[in-house]
Amino acid sequence: MSYKLNDELLNKLKDDIKELLKDSSLSLYNVEFNEENGVDTLTVTVDKTQGYIDIDEIEDATNKVNEYLDKTDPIDSEYSLVVTSRGIEKELTIDELPNYINEYLFIRTPEQELYGTLLSIEGAIATIKNPKNKKVKINLNDIEFVRIAIKF
Repeated sequence: MSYKLNDELLNKLKDDIKELLKDSSLSLYNVEFNEENGVDTLTVTVDKTQGYIDIDEIEDATNKVNEYLDKTDPIDSEYSLVVTSRGIEKELTIDELPNYINEYLFIRTPEQELYGTLLSIEGAIATIKNPKNKKVKINLNDIEFVRIAIKF
């Protein structure tokens, strides 16, 4: 049977890990405690608003979190620690978009799907430059899905 973390402990872990990462280039995205393949697993997901997360940054975050967990021993069961990123083609929220100006994105609205570089956000309108260098204006309220895209 899987060990469960109460909300108070999970929130404390989130706050403490957020504090651990504050002087790094990474930020805390989420902390989850679940059973994966029969093993209790603490998954710490990190993010970075500029550029991509490299393996050295994940290793540094893993070391910081592991040292904190070894020192405080907050979880009363055996578990595995996984520190991971949101991924290269991470899904974004509308609120996150201002952090991704000049990034290449995939955007889906009810009328279209497009790839392009986010040029600006003015009020509720995002301006995207598509691969044919045409500027397209999109109402933020119409965006159903948006993610970072890899430009080939």
